[in-house]
Amino acid sequence: MGLDPNDYDVEELRSITDGEFPEAGFERRVKEYGFLWAEPSEFRALGVEDPTPEQRRRLMELEGVDPAALSTKPYLERLPEDDDAVLDWLEFLVATGGNEGALEALERYQTLGWLTDDAETDLRGYMLGVGRRDGDGLEAFDRADHLLSFAYVARLAALAE
Repeated sequence: MGLDPNDYDVEELRSITDGEFPEAGFERRVKEYGFLWAEPSEFRALGVEDPTPEQRRRLMELEGVDPAALSTKPYLERLPEDDDAVLDWLEFLVATGGNEGALEALERYQTLGWLTDDAETDLRGYMLGVGRRDGDGLEAFDRADHLLSFAYVARLAALAE
C-alpha cells in the first residue's frame, strides 16, 4: 500500500519539498480548462465504524430511544414483531448496495457488534422478502448510509423491547 498524502499535515509535506513544486498534469489541465473533475482518493474510502458517542446520543434522541438502553453491544439482540420496520431497513440496504451489498453490510454490522449472530441470521431470512437487485456491494455505502443503518438498528432495538 502506497503513501496517502491525506495522512500528513500540509505544512509537513510542503517542508519536505523545500518550496519547489513541480507542475503536475492536473495543474496543466486546470490552467487549460479552468476546472478539474476530481476523483475521490481510494485511500480515503469511508468505511464502516461505530458512530461517535455524540452521534450515537443524537441518533438515539432522534429515534426516541433512551441512550442508556443501547449502552452496551450488541445493540440488536432480536428482531421486533413489526415486519414492516425490518423490511424498511433491508429495502434501504438493498437500494443502496444491492442484495450482495446488503448481506455484506449485515455481516459487517454483526462483526462490529451492532447485531447478534441470531439477529443477523433472522435478517438474512427476511432478505427473501426483499426484491432482487444488483448493486456495487458494500463499497456503495458511505458513512451517512452506515449512520442511517445505526439509526435503524436503534429503532428496531426499541421496537423489540
